[in-house]
Amino acid sequence: MVVGITVADNMVVGSMVVGSMVVGNMVVGNMVEGNMVEGNMVVGSMVVGSKVVGNMVEGNMVEGNMVVGSMVVGSMVVGSMVEGNMVEGNKVVGNMVVGSMVEGNMLVGNMVVGSMVEGNKVVGNMVVGNMLVDYQVVGSIVEGNKVVDNMVVGITVAGNMVVGNMVEGNKVVGNMVVGSQVVGNMVLGSKVVGSQVVGSQVEGSQVVSNMVVDNMVEGSKMVGKMVEGSQVVGTKMVGTIVLGYQEDLGTMLVVH
Repeated sequence: MVVGITVADNMVVGSMVVGSMVVGNMVVGNMVEGNMVEGNMVVGSMVVGSKVVGNMVEGNMVEGNMVVGSMVVGSMVVGSMVEGNMVEGNKVVGNMVVGSMVEGNMLVGNMVVGSMVEGNKVVGNMVVGNMLVDYQVVGSIVEGNKVVDNMVVGITVAGNMVVGNMVEGNKVVGNMVVGSQVVGNMVLGSKVVGSQVVGSQVEGSQVVSNMVVDNMVEGSKMVGKMVEGSQVVGTKMVGTIVLGYQEDLGTMLVVH
């Protein structure tokens, strides 16, 4: 059990981790509760060609922690692999991330399999100029989370695959996405149930040559959304089901 720890005002600058391997470890039955991470900075770090293989993370709980005013700038994670691991019966519940900044980072060729994220809150953060490339998310559950008053600027999401995931009962409120690009991604057999998008804004973004196949959107709601100067090109939707979807008045589409 890790309880009531404070990690504050630290700085990690220009670090590099290359070709590391974590194999056959077990993390079972731990609790991380009521901790605070505040005002830390990670700048210009690099993780290249690392591998996490055949590990087990089981029956852990991360609950009621807070991350405040932290910054991750200009870091890079390239060609890492999380493979053949077991993440079972873990719970990430009721945590808060407030006023953090993630800027100019790159995630390339990584894989996340079978994770659960539940009942967390992300408030007032800024994500600027990041790139997510050739990333795979498979069989994960994202449930009952809230994302509020965040800003996403100049993001590139390219060549990623999302397969067999479930997004249920989440809420996205008052966020802004500006000048981002979504290119050549694939979403297969995923399910979105009872989620809400309220008062969000998407401006000057581009969606190009993506594929959405055999997905289900059920009982979701979009309210007061603005989409301005955005572009959708060569996108394909196959076998998608939309049930009980509601888009309220107050949605605005402006294309210059």
